[in-house]
Amino acid sequence: MKISIARSAVWTHLGDEFDFYRHIRECGFRYVDYDLFSTMTSDDAPYMRPDWEKTAGRTRESMEKIGVCAITAHAPAGEPAAPGMTEKLLMRTRRAVEVCAALGIKTMAYHPGAQPGMRRKEYLDFNLSYARQLLPALEKHGVTLLLENVGRWDENFYCRSGEEMLELLGAVNHPLYQACLDTGHLSLQDANQYETILALGPHLRGLHVQDNFGSLPVASTNRMWRQDLHLPPLMGCVNFDEVLTALKLVNYGGAFNLEPESPRCGSLLYDDNEKGQPLHHMPLELTQEYYRCVYDIAKHMLTVYGVFEE
Repeated sequence: MKISIARSAVWTHLGDEFDFYRHIRECGFRYVDYDLFSTMTSDDAPYMRPDWEKTAGRTRESMEKIGVCAITAHAPAGEPAAPGMTEKLLMRTRRAVEVCAALGIKTMAYHPGAQPGMRRKEYLDFNLSYARQLLPALEKHGVTLLLENVGRWDENFYCRSGEEMLELLGAVNHPLYQACLDTGHLSLQDANQYETILALGPHLRGLHVQDNFGSLPVASTNRMWRQDLHLPPLMGCVNFDEVLTALKLVNYGGAFNLEPESPRCGSLLYDDNEKGQPLHHMPLELTQEYYRCVYDIAKHMLTVYGVFEE
């Protein structure tokens, strides 16, 4: 498996996405999960403008010079089922499919939509309709859309487990609509990683590899992000022996895509406008040491299981 990494929260103090790519390349990473999640949150974002293809061309050329390749992507952020959001997010996601094709990216993960009070059938019907509206763009550009498992056991997201994901995958029933397993999100359900991966089998085309400490009562943690920690693998309670054993059994052919967003001090604990906070961000040299460690952990994991690929 090739190791890739998402552009996570700790990158922000570098101030530029290509600075991030340069620095993670020095840390060993050759492949990235291209961030359309946070860069296409408005209709005037660079990739939503008429000259978006020029932006994509400059991006691809710059990444090639750095020695980094975008191997997968994350679709634009937003709640598909929120009032007034569905059509906007469909438009942005269709454009994201075009961007992926322009950058040579074959898979893109997305979050299904839900609203408070949604019952299971209403949830499935909405997300079936939403996915079907994206199929023409996927077919035209040869990009596979990956359904990501999201939510906790007490939320209205019904694609939380492998069984629930398979229900929607079966309803859409299209070769360009497959699955992305987020190990940290699955851990919030205290679900079995091994059984889930085996259940998804050939549908599993992507991973978001992150760690946490499983389901914790909201009352004791106060905020959701204190549970969905996005720690590097082996830093929480996810059983990655189960994960890698199962990945080998299903002949998983996608990237080992890391999604470590901690330390999260920059974006969630501080007011960015407040001065006099020297610990707001880690210094650059420590940030690089952090990424070197994350890469070395992933390489060790894959090497032990005989699946590491340069």
